[in-house]
Amino acid sequence: MMKRIGVTGLIVAAVLGLNGLVASSASAQVYGCYKISEFKLTAPKKGGTWKNSACTERAAQLEGEYVLVLLTQFKVDNLWCAEIKNIGAESEDGYYTNNKCETKLPEGEKNKSNFTEVIVPFECRKISEFKAKVKGGTYTEAGCKVLAAILEGEYVLVKLLGFVRETLWCAELNLNIKTENAEDGYYTNNKCETKLPEVEKNKSDFTEVVVPAGRLPDVSVTLGSYPLHLNYLSNTVKTKVENTSGSILSGEGWHLLYLTGELTALGTFRAIFLKYVKGTEKCFNQGEEANGEVLVEGSFHIVYTSLAGSTQGLQIGVLYLIKELNGTTGIKCKTSGIEIKVRGSVIGSINVGSTGEGERIGQKSVLTGTSGKQAIRAYWNDAGTGLLAQLLSSLGAGFLETNLVIEGEPEVTALNGAMYQITGI
Repeated sequence: MMKRIGVTGLIVAAVLGLNGLVASSASAQVYGCYKISEFKLTAPKKGGTWKNSACTERAAQLEGEYVLVLLTQFKVDNLWCAEIKNIGAESEDGYYTNNKCETKLPEGEKNKSNFTEVIVPFECRKISEFKAKVKGGTYTEAGCKVLAAILEGEYVLVKLLGFVRETLWCAELNLNIKTENAEDGYYTNNKCETKLPEVEKNKSDFTEVVVPAGRLPDVSVTLGSYPLHLNYLSNTVKTKVENTSGSILSGEGWHLLYLTGELTALGTFRAIFLKYVKGTEKCFNQGEEANGEVLVEGSFHIVYTSLAGSTQGLQIGVLYLIKELNGTTGIKCKTSGIEIKVRGSVIGSINVGSTGEGERIGQKSVLTGTSGKQAIRAYWNDAGTGLLAQLLSSLGAGFLETNLVIEGEPEVTALNGAMYQITGI
C-alpha cells in the first residue's frame, strides 16, 4: 500500500531537499512537524529544533517550539509520544526512555534520547462506510490507542476540514504515524466531493468520517425567574446587508431583545435596525420613512457550530430563524420603488469566554460575513444532524445568498438583575 505525503509531508520534503517527491513506499516514513509539550526556555530548558509550525526556520539550541518526528504512541488528550528525526547538537534530543514515553530520563540525562512528547491537533473519528480490508481505518477503537491490521480498523486520526452532510465530515488523515497500517483515503480533494477510481482507493490524504452531535445547549435561569429577557441597545453601531452582487443596505443602530420562557435552547427575538439606507435612499418597514427603521422578528436557537474534539473544539452560536420580510413586512425604498424581501436563517457566533457553564449576566456575539457569505453557516440540530443556515434576499429579480454584518462584538445583558447559565458547553 502506498503512503502519500500531505501538506506537512511536502514541507518536510522541501526541508530535506526532496522536492518533487509525491509518494513513497510503505516502508518509508513521513515526518510531521509538531509542537513539543511543556516547552520551557528557562533552565533546565525543554525546547525543540524549529521556530515555526512548518519546521522550516531553525531555532537556537532548545529554543524552538517545534520538532520533526514520527508519532509512535498515543498518550492522553492531544499528547503523543514521538521519535525525533536527526538528534544532535542543535536539536531536541528527547526526554523519555522509550517509544511510549512512559518514563522520563533523570534530570542530568534529559535531552539525550530519541523520544519526546508532542501536541497533535488531530482527533480520533470513525470512518464512514467501513468495510474490513476494503475501506478501513488504522485503529480498532474510539480512543485510537490500539492499532488494527491493515484496513481492518474502524477509526482514524484526522483533522476535520469541512461539513459534507448530516453527520459526515471530510477530513485530512494524519500520515505521520510510525505504522504501515494507516488508511490512505478515498477522496480526490479536501471537500470529499469525488471518490477515487476503484483501483486508486486508499491512496489519498482525504477520507470521510462520522461526527455525531449531542443534544443542544440549554439556557437556565439561576437568579430571578422566567421569562428571561436579554437586551442589547446601540444607536451608533454600524450594520450592513450584502448579497452576492454587493452591498444592499447599510445602517447605524441596532436594538435586540431575546425572550426565553423555560429551560430550553429555544426562544424568540425582536431586532430593530436603524437608519437603513440603500445608497443615500432611506428604506424601512415600520414607523416613519425618515427614521429608516427595519423590524425583524423570529425565533432563536442556541446551537453547536463546532463539535468537541474538532480542530476548533466545542463552539456554540445563535441561529436566527427569521420571519420572512415580504408584503406588509418587506423593506420599502419608496423613492426608487424597490421592495427588498428577506427570508431564511443566519448564525452569529457566541463568545463563551472564561465563564463557561458558570453564571453569567450576558454574552457577546459576532455576526459577520462578506459578498453574501456568512462567516459561520454549519450547525447541528437536536437530532445530531449537520445543517447549513442560509439567508436570502431579493430586490425583485430572484433571491440571492445574503450576509448580515453587525459591527464589533455586541453583548446582550439580562434585564431585571437576572443571571443565567448556558449548559452543555
